[in-house]
Amino acid sequence: MSYHNNNHAIRISVSLPPTIASRFDEMIKRHGMSNRSRAITDIIERRLIDERDCYDESTLLGSITIFYDSNDSFLPGRIKSILRKHVDAVVGDNTTHSGDGQVMEVVLLRGAANLLWEMADEIEAIKDVQSCGLVLSRKSLPISSVNGNQ
Repeated sequence: MSYHNNNHAIRISVSLPPTIASRFDEMIKRHGMSNRSRAITDIIERRLIDERDCYDESTLLGSITIFYDSNDSFLPGRIKSILRKHVDAVVGDNTTHSGDGQVMEVVLLRGAANLLWEMADEIEAIKDVQSCGLVLSRKSLPISSVNGNQ
């Protein structure tokens, strides 16, 4: 996560019930964060990305997880058509078939937040897609590192 792009921070005060504060402190230790401020910044920034409030020009990494029924023979082609349309954003994908006819497809992405949200929205709008979720991260790597090339 990127923390402060400028040289100053705005101070806020947060009141928490003791049980939440204790669990929060345990989470901070588990994740090796240096302090509560950093943890709160991380949580808020992740939530802003989730809420689409983070549409700047930075490149993000993300994944779309799609679930659908394997009995629909046209559905994979419709999904692939959207992925081909945005081929520069697609890093890779993996499709897993379960024994009960369900398919889970995970697509790894790299691009501007608004483009990645657009792709997820297009896929989610396809009839018979049971579930489609986009997860974004502010972490970014050069595309050669993402593909495993040096």
